[in-house]
Order: sequence, then structure tokens, then C-alpha cells
Amino acid sequence: MWWKENFWVTRETFHFICTAVAPVIQIEDTILRAVIPVETRTVIGLWRLATADSYRSCGLIFGIAKSTAIGVFKDFIQALCQLKDQFIKFPTCPAQVREKIQGFREKSTFPNVVGMMDGMHILIRAPKKNHEDYFNHKHYYSFIVQGIVDASGAYLSVSTGFPGSLHDMQVL
Repeated sequence: MWWKENFWVTRETFHFICTAVAPVIQIEDTILRAVIPVETRTVIGLWRLATADSYRSCGLIFGIAKSTAIGVFKDFIQALCQLKDQFIKFPTCPAQVREKIQGFREKSTFPNVVGMMDGMHILIRAPKKNHEDYFNHKHYYSFIVQGIVDASGAYLSVSTGFPGSLHDMQVL
């Protein structure tokens, strides 16, 4: 429960993520410094995603410099981006589509549902260029994150970075 509340994942999922990202973020010790272990690098990445704490706060919490926190988070996100196609897959053939529809048929009477979509606005500072594109209908600057999940909650598609002024249908 503690892991789920603080990192938005269970301890088992945390270990799964560590195993998945390790080949990408694992680095060797140098004569100048000892490496930050994969588990710690993963915890820092998940903490930043779960809390949106500043890099300074992340550094203080985990006993590293702000610049190190930036690098660790950047490496973690790049690893997730490299691995995304292994885990986020929209159905591509009729059999997969039927399977997704069957999953929703067991939960709802609404016909032929493959996935459920939702989006959210992520608050940002006004960009220097084209700032008006990021000013949303809620009267703040944002970019949009939109996801589609199947009946079990597994992601089928994720889109990020679209300007906050766009409508959900334009992002889709």
C-alpha cells in the first residue's frame, strides 16, 4: 500500500520496471564516483513522475545533487520511451480487436468498445515561442497527455506534448 500511495505502483511492479529499464540505465562505476544503483535511479524517476517535485527537492530527498537528479530522471524517461512499444500496443488485427471488444462486453452493455480514452492538462510555464498555443480553456498554460486503455486498464495508446489549446478530438 505504501508503494502504491507514494510511487503509484506496487512493489512488484517497481521490481518489474527495474528489470525492464536496467539494460538501458545501468552504468558502470568510474574512478571518480560510484554509480547510482538501478533501483535508486528507478525510484527517483518514479518519485518525480508521481509527485512532480522539483529536481532540487528530489535531490534533497535522495541525497544527490540537483544536476544529478536531472540526469537520472532524463535517463529514466528515455529508457521508458525506448521500451514503450513493448508495452503500449493498439490492436492491429481483427482477432485482437475482437478480444478487446469482448473485454468490455463483460463489463458493459455499450457495444463494440475497443478502448476508453481520457486526457489531462499538465501545468507548464508559458513557453517563449508560441505561448498562445499552450493557453487552455481552463485559463492556464499546459500540454495535453491523452491515453487509451483496454478493459483491464492496459494502455493501448499514449500521446503527450500537444499544446493545451487543442481539443481532445484534435489530439486523437
